[in-house]
Amino acid sequence: MLRKNNWIALISAALIVVISGCTTQRTPTSLPIKYPSWQKRKSIVKNTPHWRAYGSASVQYKNGDKIDSQFLHFDWVQNKQKFDIQMSGPFYLGHAALIGSPGQVTLKQGDEKSKASSPESLLKQKLGWYLPVSGLTSWIRGIPRPGSTSSTLIDKQHRLSRLTQNGWYIVYQSYQPGFNNNLDLPKRIQLANGPLKVTIVVRQWSAK
Repeated sequence: MLRKNNWIALISAALIVVISGCTTQRTPTSLPIKYPSWQKRKSIVKNTPHWRAYGSASVQYKNGDKIDSQFLHFDWVQNKQKFDIQMSGPFYLGHAALIGSPGQVTLKQGDEKSKASSPESLLKQKLGWYLPVSGLTSWIRGIPRPGSTSSTLIDKQHRLSRLTQNGWYIVYQSYQPGFNNNLDLPKRIQLANGPLKVTIVVRQWSAK
């Protein structure tokens, strides 16, 4: 009988240790996303001049009497005014690099190099379609392009929800953790300018 009581005591003690361990163990939590004011958000984004965005884009455009579309992956590195956008896609696009700064842009495809004063005119000339890179430098980060009039709609979290600027109508469909994992940045964006429609999905943000 004494031996049985000893076993019961040992089991009870073990259960107490396990239960106490479970109650004190805490599940790690990630930092909460901050929702600063709209003015503060714009200031944070503008004061992060070195950033990188990786994702994909689909482009629907008018080609003669028909509507064509293209899909591509991009790796966009921005260093103040300079940008380096690596693009890859099917068929004739293959791999291309759009490198430059305001007023001077180079498109590299294999051994071929083409230059122009704007990324839009260069892409249109060589590929038949274009991305509004000059505006996207700001739009992809969820702020209007400086120096140009715009109409904005801000959501309850003080983020850009709708934007009309430079002939483009832009809808921000979703956000995600951004530069510091606690300030959210755009994830999915839809842009339209007449028959030209662009959908951008950013899969990862980073900043120096």
